[in-house]
Amino acid sequence: MSEEEFEVLFEILRSPHISVNKLYQRMKGRISKARLIKILRNLNKEGFLKVERDPRHKQKLHLRVSEDVERLAGSLMGALSTLRDTSVANQIESLLNTYHELASRVTRPELRDFLRSLIKRQVDSLITNIL
Repeated sequence: MSEEEFEVLFEILRSPHISVNKLYQRMKGRISKARLIKILRNLNKEGFLKVERDPRHKQKLHLRVSEDVERLAGSLMGALSTLRDTSVANQIESLLNTYHELASRVTRPELRDFLRSLIKRQVDSLITNIL
């Protein structure tokens, strides 16, 4: 999974049922609209995304992550939320332990890549907060 694909997927994870135009507005300056559409098609083809048509507006699409991605991210964030008051070292250790536990159950290498990128993002965020 490329960095751009992860960024797009992470933004959709943060904002479920986001429209393509809203997503583009949030990603503007980091990625072109043509590249965004290409990434969305690829993520949908690989099973990371679910695309739903708006019943009131036939051209509008809503994006959300697949159940697998949502479950993995939820497990990871749940582990992190229980440790908010502990030291950064304990939080990182818990994240890594959770990663190993979750990665051992994941059979798709693409999902494992997403999980790895999500861990990197969380560890980076924890380290940035203390600097």
